[in-house]
Amino acid sequence: WSQRGQEPKSLAEPNSNLSKMRILVAEDSEDNQLLIEYLLRRSGAEVVIVGNGREAIREALVNHYDAIVM
Repeated sequence: WSQRGQEPKSLAEPNSNLSKMRILVAEDSEDNQLLIEYLLRRSGAEVVIVGNGREAIREALVNHYDAIVM
């Protein structure tokens, strides 16, 4: 499919839209942690993973993040 003549980007192609962003991810599933970290780092983000929302709050209070994903 294409929109206005543009071909869709392949999932295999890295995208640098997140370059230099610091992203905090709160996720309890180790499999999801690995997948999310892989995708975000591949897009150029610096990623910090914590295991739950309580840890995310503690982390966010002492460090700066451009985005927090829960």
